[in-house]
Amino acid sequence: ATQIQIKELPIYFTRHVKESSSIMENSRDYRLDCEINKEGKVAQWFKDNETEALVSNDEVQIQVQGRIHALLFASVQLKHAGKYTCQFTDEIKSTGALQVEGE
Repeated sequence: ATQIQIKELPIYFTRHVKESSSIMENSRDYRLDCEINKEGKVAQWFKDNETEALVSNDEVQIQVQGRIHALLFASVQLKHAGKYTCQFTDEIKSTGALQVEGE
């Protein structure tokens, strides 16, 4: 019998997190997102150099819609400024900077 090995294609980004975004303070429902080549994958989001992954709360929601992974900010505040990384493995990650402009 022939054995067919199905090697899973690696995950790669079809659209990275935008390298740099600038948004006004108090903007509502702001999305920071990226897209990968396959569905059903779990990403972790990190802010700056924190080792604890972000979790959904009243301020920011982690969303997955098919191949799109997003952070949704209910209302952008100055403290949300920083670098955000969407990470699938140590090698497969995408980082973008969010700048928040005060009103």
